[in-house]
Amino acid sequence: MTLSSSFRFREKQTASAGRSTVESDTSVRLDSPLFQAMSPALQDQVVNHEHLWRYLNRDSVQSMGVPEFLPRLGKVQKNLRQPNLIYPTGGNVFVHLYQTEDDSRNCYFPIEPGEALDGSGLIQE
Repeated sequence: MTLSSSFRFREKQTASAGRSTVESDTSVRLDSPLFQAMSPALQDQVVNHEHLWRYLNRDSVQSMGVPEFLPRLGKVQKNLRQPNLIYPTGGNVFVHLYQTEDDSRNCYFPIEPGEALDGSGLIQE
């Protein structure tokens, strides 16, 4: 089996102004610096889970550096001072465990399929 230089995923997003639907492509680029910086285990997950690729491409996530992928969270990770980890929880859901400079507590951010990262999926009042 050979891999092409990019995997293409399509998703429909509704434009915030008006009723038009904008179709955008989300590509996992095997030659991108972000993809090349990932561990092989994280690369496999990104190729199989497009929502994880979209999440990792966010500016706020990229500013933290490439997270380490763990197939399972263990007791060893409990004592990490500055964690930056992603682990699966089941059902195509992942959790990004990290700590911000402003807070001494760990943040657990869920990464779920079908969730719009720009907030366009939220109900507007």
